[in-house]
Amino acid sequence: MLHRVVEVREHDYVILGDNCLNKEYGIRDEDIIGVLTAFVRNGKTIRMESRGQMLYARIWYTDRAHEAPRQKDPAGAASLQ
Repeated sequence: MLHRVVEVREHDYVILGDNCLNKEYGIRDEDIIGVLTAFVRNGKTIRMESRGQMLYARIWYTDRAHEAPRQKDPAGAASLQ
């Protein structure tokens, strides 16, 4: 399973799957078993830090944020789910 890190906090991460409406909180370094750095599409390697992928991720997350209802995270701070 692959999820995007949508927020880096002091002691943990907040993640969100592509087909999920709710964020997952409290993800620690020891919960992460790998990091996607690139993928191959039609024989071409696409790096995750490329400008195109960074723009895609920003648009994807912004679009998700507008769709999801506001909820509180377990720490009590209001956030978009």
